[in-house]
Amino acid sequence: MWTQQDHELLPKPSDTFLKDLPPAIKRYTYQGESQCLDIIESESAAFETSTEAGDLLLFVADTETIEAINREEDAYELHKYISAFDTNEHLFLVRMPSLPRSIASGMMDQILLEAANSMDMSRSLVPISMMEIRGGSRGKQADYAWKPLRSPPGMSKFPSVVLEVAYSESDYHLNSSVRFWLESHNGKAKICLTLCIIRSVPEIRIEKWEIQNERIHRSQVIRITKRKDQTYISDFPLVIAFESLFLRPPSSPREKDLEISQQQLERLAETVWMDQFE
Repeated sequence: MWTQQDHELLPKPSDTFLKDLPPAIKRYTYQGESQCLDIIESESAAFETSTEAGDLLLFVADTETIEAINREEDAYELHKYISAFDTNEHLFLVRMPSLPRSIASGMMDQILLEAANSMDMSRSLVPISMMEIRGGSRGKQADYAWKPLRSPPGMSKFPSVVLEVAYSESDYHLNSSVRFWLESHNGKAKICLTLCIIRSVPEIRIEKWEIQNERIHRSQVIRITKRKDQTYISDFPLVIAFESLFLRPPSSPREKDLEISQQQLERLAETVWMDQFE
């Protein structure tokens, strides 16, 4: 079922961003907001009725158009659908709304804060829904992000941990997201979590990506599956290093790496599947 390659290292970064996305993602030339919204409405209807349809669309537009949409976001209904852009590549990425994806994001925030609260640290975290970061010609929106209440100098605008969720039969397109968030000149995050919800069957895959030896490394993979009313979870707990999340070393015995338990992961999956299949 999974199409993500089994390697633990992402390829070395290239100069491209959205151009690296799989050719299966439909491409359109932007011809005005009305035309774009009509396409989104049509493709959203197709996405809802077919597990083979994708929830991502790429639009080709000139730099001035992309900059105007991002600068005057209140004037453009389209802005709420844009999850990434690159003015140098003249591309912006649209992602259609999905309730299972929203539920997964909210549940991950809930269980991560529960883990932080177990050592009285939840009030030291700032959770951010749909956080947007811009780096040079590029911009990206995370499904969820977290940062410490008190960040080191120069890091207050950046998340320490981000979450990207895919509701799809594959998760190839998440590679460019992982790279954006972990690169020092873009997102500057310490950890990027990816969560892929398979549409056709009850399967969820969570991956943890970090920088190790100056390369982007996949350090943990958790698979959650369900067969005959029995849920199976591999490689739990999900571990978030304290220093990666709070951007400082632990200073007392109670401060330690966060562990998201088997029970919490099962609760996340069951909540997603309840909406997805019932």
